[in-house]
Amino acid sequence: MSEPTHTIELIEGYKDDKGTEHKRVTFGHRIMVREIITLDTDPQGNDPTQYQDLLHRASIIEFGALSMPVPLSVLLSLFDIDREDIASGYKKFQELSSAGHTSEFLSDNKVKLGWGFERNGLTYPVVKFGNRLTGMDEVAANGAKLKGIARSCFLLGRQISAIMTGDSNAKLDGPLELEWFDNLLDAADILTLLAASELWRQSFRRKRTGILAKQSGT
Repeated sequence: MSEPTHTIELIEGYKDDKGTEHKRVTFGHRIMVREIITLDTDPQGNDPTQYQDLLHRASIIEFGALSMPVPLSVLLSLFDIDREDIASGYKKFQELSSAGHTSEFLSDNKVKLGWGFERNGLTYPVVKFGNRLTGMDEVAANGAKLKGIARSCFLLGRQISAIMTGDSNAKLDGPLELEWFDNLLDAADILTLLAASELWRQSFRRKRTGILAKQSGT
């Protein structure tokens, strides 16, 4: 089954030095965690406008007859309406390529990812949280000089106690090292994991509140 793509036609597009116009843009690559980590360390990404363009560029597989990846300068040179269409096209492709990849919160400490971790030909979409973060974990992240999404992934990995296949026939114990996130994990799964880790973190507070309420008779 081929991966979905999404094609748009820009109004003005880009005209190269030979006068050739390039207007047809096709999105066909989903952003992976490793690409976000690379983006976070790219000096060009320090500017928020360039960061978004670099993100869009990573998803573009065709821009007229231009060689890929499309140069950042090309995207920056587009006029505002075309740039809006690029952003909308990127968003639409994300929606189309997410079909059939639904995440599900199974409990306070377990979540099913839309894609999942991959290792040795197996996919592990079910993630269980079971390790509480401490200051030592943050110190370890600081010592590794991790920032942005790399730091978030590192701390997420510390909290994970196990990952499982969808049928639960295979299980790998956590915590997970950063390389697990840098190895073919869809960027959308990180958003799910961040939400799931916060749900699990707050469950400790909710349980404590419930115990105190029972003790006070309220």
